[in-house]
Amino acid sequence: MSGCGAEKGLISIDEALALIQTQPKTLTAETLALGDSLNRYLAKAVYSEVNLPSFSQSAVDGYAINCSLDDLQNASFKLNGEIKAGTVSELPLQQNHAIRIFTGGKIPEGTTHVARQEIVILESADQIRLSEHIKPHADIRFTGEEVQQGQQLADVGQKINIGTLAALSMAGVQSLDVFCKPKVAVVITGDEVAKTPEDLQSGKVFDANGPLLKAWFKDYGQDVEIIHIADTAEQVSACFEQLKQKYDVIITTGGVSVGDYDFVRPCAFETGFQQVFWKVKQKPGKPLFLLNIHKLMVFIIVIY
Repeated sequence: MSGCGAEKGLISIDEALALIQTQPKTLTAETLALGDSLNRYLAKAVYSEVNLPSFSQSAVDGYAINCSLDDLQNASFKLNGEIKAGTVSELPLQQNHAIRIFTGGKIPEGTTHVARQEIVILESADQIRLSEHIKPHADIRFTGEEVQQGQQLADVGQKINIGTLAALSMAGVQSLDVFCKPKVAVVITGDEVAKTPEDLQSGKVFDANGPLLKAWFKDYGQDVEIIHIADTAEQVSACFEQLKQKYDVIITTGGVSVGDYDFVRPCAFETGFQQVFWKVKQKPGKPLFLLNIHKLMVFIIVIY
């Protein structure tokens, strides 16, 4: 019987949490399509596949301009059509010429400024004038200004939320290496668990722990298997022997105190588990018990 706990007195909640954090928890990884990775945790850092933006583009609806003047207020420019969203102009923009452009549009070669449409006066079908001065490179988003190709976007252990998923998609990421979900079993012990309202007449109660834990894990995207066993040493030992081969985390909801039918602790030791701690300074739930086995990711967290 190793670890700390009952033999050395109760431990604090902080001490219990620290001991939990020291336990081996190396999970295997799997590769998923980006769209299937929501709420999963990264097993490998992610880097941008492209520059963002991938080309220099307009930050506003307005006009791309080629001008070398120091003061652009009241400057006039010959208008050469427009660049629609998703299209490009193959011809470079000539000196003192302008072209209509929209937010996100690729600016043509030769562009020195982008004038937002609010300060542009349309003098004729092919002539515009600026009502105020603008600085060079105004309202231009240059290639790689937001994200550069090869730049790290997310780190190991990071949870993929909706915002992260969208950002990675914009950066050309199509798949992710994520940690596999741990296999979790919740074991409900006790002969007092009722299955029907009629069972209540014989002193039994309905199970609340199983539904509570299942719902809690589901809220985190984790599936669990709920298993009911009787308060016998044979059933408890057989359950541990079977589950330790299949699961990463086992949670039991009783049978760990010092009552005549609390078989969880001795049966766990008999089936090879090692104590990490037993009994925590908290009420309710003082007999909280944590064990592990070998160096595998198999834990038993017993909740009273």
